[in-house]
Amino acid sequence: MTKPSESPFDPSLPSELLVAPRELEAWSQAQLLIEQNESTPSEPLFHYTGEEALKGILGIERLWCFSHLHQTDHTEFEYSLAIARRLIKTLEQSQDPVTHHFCACLDDLLENVFFDRHL
Repeated sequence: MTKPSESPFDPSLPSELLVAPRELEAWSQAQLLIEQNESTPSEPLFHYTGEEALKGILGIERLWCFSHLHQTDHTEFEYSLAIARRLIKTLEQSQDPVTHHFCACLDDLLENVFFDRHL
């Protein structure tokens, strides 16, 4: 591990190349903060649940993520999956061959996976 005053890069490199990783890191951190601020919800997020589950959420101050197989309302998962697949089909129309191929493969995978059992 390098000390804070040491550079992890070869000191024989041109100074521009020694500065570039630090500039990239500073830009990256600033960009991540911009994206975080843009995507942070400014309106309340609503989550419906039963009384006991709400007490659990408030008690541990976290939402649990679990398998769709344990949901009380199975149409929730089907609805969300349908929205995702519509978006994937829209993106599949891209003129970019990589995007087109990726979305086609992903949609095919989602079409043929059985979500009602563990894989």
